[in-house]
Amino acid sequence: IPRPDRDIEAVVPITGTVPSIDRMPVGCRFAARCAYAEARCTESAPPLMPVGEGGSHVAACWVRAGGQTA
Repeated sequence: IPRPDRDIEAVVPITGTVPSIDRMPVGCRFAARCAYAEARCTESAPPLMPVGEGGSHVAACWVRAGGQTA
């Protein structure tokens, strides 16, 4: 997510095409387009989990959550 308090060169988009709303995949909706996707990403949707120092941010990502399970 772009942040107004940080200067960046460019926002890098995720490659590929967004699936049709009536044909969403099982698991994480970004798995087919994510360079970091693992097998579990295509098997079940990740819940929101705390990420980063202090847990003040959350992400619905198995990989970003550092191997935690819900």
